[in-house]
Parts: sequence; structure tokens; C-alpha cells
Amino acid sequence: MDKPEKPEHDKLGGRLGLILTRLNNGQSLTVSGLAEEFNVCTKTIRRDLTERLAYLGLIREGKYYRLPKGVLGQRSNTDLRRFTRILGIEGLFPRWEDYLLNLLLGETDNNPFLIKNRPHENCGAFMSSLNALSEAIRAGKRASFTYKGKAFSQSEPYRLVSDKGIWYLAALDGGTLKSFVISAMTDIQVSNKAFMPDPEVHQRIEEAESIWYGDELTEVLVSVSARVAPYFRRRALYPGQEIIHTTSTGDLLIISRVAHPGQIIPLIKYWMPEVEVIQPVSIRNQIIDDVRCTLDKYTRIHDEEPDDKYTE
Repeated sequence: MDKPEKPEHDKLGGRLGLILTRLNNGQSLTVSGLAEEFNVCTKTIRRDLTERLAYLGLIREGKYYRLPKGVLGQRSNTDLRRFTRILGIEGLFPRWEDYLLNLLLGETDNNPFLIKNRPHENCGAFMSSLNALSEAIRAGKRASFTYKGKAFSQSEPYRLVSDKGIWYLAALDGGTLKSFVISAMTDIQVSNKAFMPDPEVHQRIEEAESIWYGDELTEVLVSVSARVAPYFRRRALYPGQEIIHTTSTGDLLIISRVAHPGQIIPLIKYWMPEVEVIQPVSIRNQIIDDVRCTLDKYTRIHDEEPDDKYTE
């Protein structure tokens, strides 16, 4: 009988949170055991224990790591809030009382809370790139690399950004703020030349709703049917979403502000036919062309297939 697959706890915040909980419960942990459980390399776990959780003052006895007895059970809710800020999910825990936070960090068997993880890429294949770029950012050093067949030299790296489960580098290239998919970057070299980070660039990255960076935003006017309107009222599903009108039948008229059409076109398609772009015409026509091409493709495939292909 095949063994059931282990749950993938390789997301940094979730992994550190579970390790911290077990340490607080008095468990002694090994690098090899944690690496196998979380499906990451031993180097990653060793860095978790010796760098990311260094402030805990862990005691090492042979291959085992544990908390000093004097601090067992002293969970730091400040630590949890730090994790939520790093992961950008502090909105999940606004003004929670310590009692609820302790429940969240408690035993999993009878825990009243369950938070579903969203899909994310496995960064094990490009961990060396993350390490090199993070050191460049911390040291304020320029970096060069190849991206999609093009060489970029002397870029100024600012932040490593995880957006929708994909890791990006936010960097200035020729004075323009750009984003690069880290898994597509090769030949990364950190220069000895330093640069002075601009606080305004940091602020732009912090305040951006996605990895699409641009000085000018385009307003996209969208009609939303009453059938799916509750989803759009519950939370902003489009970048810079603002509801500007609700009809007597419950339909919505919303404005989305985007830096690039690629920010919103896939989202429009996801909710079709319940949403319709009113303006600008360029985005509306692009979606119409995409739908027509798709219909033509499916029609062509259907016409080329024999009628009895799916019959026995």
C-alpha cells in the first residue's frame, strides 16, 4: 500500500511556527527529522534553528535542539505577530487577545482554528539565488544576472517579494523599478559596488498591491452581476478595487486601478461571464480577441476529431 503523502509545510512562516510550537511544548528536535517532515533540505532547517530562531537561545545536545527549561511554555505573541507581518497576513489577526493567539499556537489535535494555505512554488531549486540576493540587499550591493535571455548589469536589489505564491526580486534597473521572477534568473553575481537605497523606492514596494510597478495607473471600469457581487463586497478581488455604484437589482459598478493590463485581464477572465469590462476599450477588446481565439481553437479541434472518438 502506498504511503500517504506528507503535508507540505515548507512555507517559511508555517514551518517556523510549527517548530516554535513544538519547542515550546518541550520537544527535542533534529535537523534530519524536520527536513524529512517539511520536505526541505537539511541546510534550510539548520538555518531555521541557528539563524531565524537564534533569538530563542536553543541548546544543542548532540543532534538534538531544545529550548532551555527556564523558557519552556513561554510563547511570545510578539513572535507570532512578527511572523504575520513578514507573511503579509496580519489582517487575519487584527487586535486578537493573547488568549486567542495562545489557542492558535496550541496543540493541533483540538485546535479550533484551521488556516488553509494557498498554492506556492517550491523554492528549493533556487534557494542559492534567494540567499545571494538577500545578502546583496542586506549589504546594499549591486547585482548582475541573466533574465529570460537578457543580461542585466549593476541592478540595485531592494526586496524579495512573494506574490501569489511566486518569488520575485524588486530592483531598480536603469532607474526604473522592475520585478523579476527569481526562478527564471541565472548567473547571479553580487558586485562589490555599493548603492544607497532610496526610502521612497522602499515605500513604493511596500505600498504596491502586486509586483506590477508603474508610476501611472489605469482605471478599469467593470460591471459585476448581482450573482457574484457578494464576493466583491467581501474583499477586494481586483487591484485597487473601489465599488462606485450598486443598482436596484444588486449589480455593481467597480473601478480597478492597475499598472499593467496583465494585472487584471486574467482576473476578468476568471469571473466571466459574470463580469464585463466597460472601459478602457483597449482592455475590453483584448479580452474579446482572447475569447474569440479560444473559441476558434476549440471549434477547430472539435471539427478535426472523428465523431466516434469518445464512444466505445
